[in-house]
Amino acid sequence: ETVWEKPTSGKIVKSPEHEAHDWAEAQHEVKPSLYEIQIAEKSAEISKLEDERDAAMADQDMAKFKEINKRVRELRKEIERISQQANTTAVVHVEEEKSAWEQFNERLMEAPIIKNVFGIADSEVARKARDAASDAREALETSQNPLVYRMYSVYDSMFAETEMGEAIREFRRMDPEFTIEGFLEEMQDDIAPAVVKAFLRGDIETIDSYCSEGAAAAVKASIKDRIAAGRRADENILSIGEMHLAAAKVVDKMGPMIVVQFMSQQINCLYNSKGEVVEGKDDEIVGVVYIFALTREYDEETTENRWTIKEFAIGGSVPYI
Repeated sequence: ETVWEKPTSGKIVKSPEHEAHDWAEAQHEVKPSLYEIQIAEKSAEISKLEDERDAAMADQDMAKFKEINKRVRELRKEIERISQQANTTAVVHVEEEKSAWEQFNERLMEAPIIKNVFGIADSEVARKARDAASDAREALETSQNPLVYRMYSVYDSMFAETEMGEAIREFRRMDPEFTIEGFLEEMQDDIAPAVVKAFLRGDIETIDSYCSEGAAAAVKASIKDRIAAGRRADENILSIGEMHLAAAKVVDKMGPMIVVQFMSQQINCLYNSKGEVVEGKDDEIVGVVYIFALTREYDEETTENRWTIKEFAIGGSVPYI
């Protein structure tokens, strides 16, 4: 109860006890920390840069677009660093209970070939998943530019004395018409859309036709876990992002292999047997990072060499903004 002192100068004043109480409450008011202020300032800068980036794209000024996009990515990394220092929840990923989607696909995130043979570690996969969020927009908007595909024609000289160069020479020995450009186009237009669609739909036959026995077993186990739980994934693929050549090398007893990473825009939603949404939302878009390790194998039925997925991995997912 508020205790009022008798006014001595025509004004009502609070007692010293109540003034002390109010002062103590004021000390508990939440005020933004220096870290939070820095995060807010950098977020505002990102918002301004994104407007400038849109303008650059409208003007078809790709050099300026990429320069601004690079700065946006740098600012996002700065925000992550600051938030980690402040131990805030602004960007730091808090340990949470795994979603059903993550549980079903947990074995697909292990990626032993990609991690052990090619040396792509968990931290790198996670970093690429985060970077893919900022790269996706640029990739999707520039992938139809003919200059993007022409750039791959200069790869040969760059890879001449590398592990990747050795793998490319082996692929050319198997198929004299092999080019990186042609391979990535086939991945973009045929292989990636067909395999991701089959994975979401639970199309075992298609998975078997594109994957090796080991890769198919891991994918089918994930699909069976989903079916056993009475869950169905949303099959809609909004777009398949640009293919990124991650690595290539000649692997002992396996021959030349090539690793490709790409992002698929999907609906983050799981349904039950009645068609009801049980996880996610039917209008929530996420970018799922897929990583495929492929090789060329002889197909006795067609008497031709064809691309076979030796490992199917999921590198993570990010909200698509």
